[in-house]
Amino acid sequence: MKKCICTLLALCLLTGCGTGRAAQVHPAQAETEGAVHAATAAAPTGRTVTETAASDTTASAPETTAEARTQTAPRTTTSAAAPTETAESTAVTAPIASTVSTVSTVSTVSTASTVSTASTSPDTTSAQTETATSTAVSTTTAQSTTVQTARTDAQSDALLTVQQIGAMPAGTVIEGELSADAIDALFFAEPLSEALLLRITGVSYRENPDIQPDELHYLRMLHRNAEGQIQIGEMIVNARISDDVLEIFRALFDADYPIARMVLIDEYGADDNASMAANNTSAFNYRKIANTDTLSRHARGMAVDVNPLYNPYITRRSDGTEQIAPAGAEPYADRTADFPMKITADDLCCRLFLAHGFTWGGSWSNPKDYQHFEKP
Repeated sequence: MKKCICTLLALCLLTGCGTGRAAQVHPAQAETEGAVHAATAAAPTGRTVTETAASDTTASAPETTAEARTQTAPRTTTSAAAPTETAESTAVTAPIASTVSTVSTVSTVSTASTVSTASTSPDTTSAQTETATSTAVSTTTAQSTTVQTARTDAQSDALLTVQQIGAMPAGTVIEGELSADAIDALFFAEPLSEALLLRITGVSYRENPDIQPDELHYLRMLHRNAEGQIQIGEMIVNARISDDVLEIFRALFDADYPIARMVLIDEYGADDNASMAANNTSAFNYRKIANTDTLSRHARGMAVDVNPLYNPYITRRSDGTEQIAPAGAEPYADRTADFPMKITADDLCCRLFLAHGFTWGGSWSNPKDYQHFEKP
């Protein structure tokens, strides 16, 4: 019996009975199981670790469309770069226009900003670009002074086209610089449209035996205003001189010559004094010469007045006094004084008009019309 008991004890020792060996676990296995338990405990109930990562990535890119999110699944933490890409895209496609101040015109430019990321689908990007390039311009005539600003730069050609700029009202300021091709396209002449004829009839134009609408051209041009900004201008002239006027004002634009304002005199009710007081450069206006029964060359679209406030119309009376128009231009009647936009015989503006066969009112003996250039 004693021998049997000893044999049983020896067998127990050899087979590892008890709590020693049976409780041991390989260290790698323990580390793996601990990591799983820790991750499971950290994740909310019903979500796996993978689902949590996907949710976090989605939260970091709120601007991405549903279609784009489907394309980028499964989510990884590398999608965290998306916000940076979105910010860069937004900077390129920032709003291209904002309303600020055109004479007697209340105008609103409505634009849309595009926000895109690298994961946006081609269809989505195309739709966003079309939205950004659709610019609505609504104009209502009013007796107030407003100005409008449109923004363009080298990276926004797709957003602000030459056609859109051409459709904007005169007086709109274009922020930034335009290419030479764009500038060329924004200097043009065309016959009066029905809409334009409706706009001026009963104002600067009325039925008469001297000039017919088909003898006139509507000019769209660019000019630098007093602050040096690019501004859209408009003018109506006789078709016979439309090419001359386009060439003159293009040369003035290229030379950064300041033209304070250039809108149709209709914006001032065809009131010549009001237009002059606003320093507005204009041409056609069916009217007589002030204080006479003689038809003005403006009535046939054959004369242009440039920066009239700084270049007034001065008549010397028989008693030696002067009549100065417009009101408020008295400081600029002294032609020995130095001030901006003053037209003199050697001024670029005067030289260009003379080179195209115009005469200058500043060379007349009495009256002196320093703003005035006309062609026979």
